[in-house]
Amino acid sequence: MKGRERDSAGSFSGAGLRQSLLTGERKHIRWSGLVRGLRSRFSPPSANYDLHALRKSPYEFLEDHARVLDIGAKGRRGSYWPGAERLLVFNLDAVQTQGVDVLGDAHQIPFADNSIDAVLCISVLMYLENPQRFLTEARRVLRPGGILYLNSPWVYRTAPDGADLFRFSIDGLKILARDFEEVQSGFNRGPASTAADFLSHFLAMLTCFNSMQLYGVLQGVYQWMIFPLKYLDRWVACYDCAGLIYSGAFYLGMKPRSEAR
Repeated sequence: MKGRERDSAGSFSGAGLRQSLLTGERKHIRWSGLVRGLRSRFSPPSANYDLHALRKSPYEFLEDHARVLDIGAKGRRGSYWPGAERLLVFNLDAVQTQGVDVLGDAHQIPFADNSIDAVLCISVLMYLENPQRFLTEARRVLRPGGILYLNSPWVYRTAPDGADLFRFSIDGLKILARDFEEVQSGFNRGPASTAADFLSHFLAMLTCFNSMQLYGVLQGVYQWMIFPLKYLDRWVACYDCAGLIYSGAFYLGMKPRSEAR
């Protein structure tokens, strides 16, 4: 009898634990859904002040119906600058999601040599295991005179989606793209914007009591409070010392026309 009672008590305890875990999981799902709902309904303005640093967008070098390969962009379809609608934009990604045209690896681009007019890689280099190999592939698929545009965070927090592996400064991008002819390089997120983004996340971290759900809510609240700081970049980003704190390093280059076969 005592053995059976112990078995019964043990079974009841196990069922109670499972029920408790399920209840906790449901609460977590409901709370996560609430956080997402609040963030989507009351999404704060961007903390980035657009410096309009590019003198000439990559699209201005391209003729109508030029073939543009956008790496890891999911459904953006090249909508970074005006004029994307007159181009043939192919979205390449390693994961099949809505908006992806070509399923493939940026380290082995599934296009023929000299078949692409422009390659865009915006905020994706940080996820690539071998960025230099990607640049070799980009050079292979680009036609002579084809356009390469790279953009990568430098002073920036860890990105939440995927394995965040690398950061590149302006000089780092130049070294990476040393086999191309540089058109322009610089940064498009100045010191004030960089600080505003960091500060909203740091304050949320400081006051969330180690709750990721609360962190998500607070980060949005703090960003609402802090985002006006970005407008200081209208002046500060022009300072000689602005290069000490920036993000959004970019490189615009061209495959040498001398490589025409």
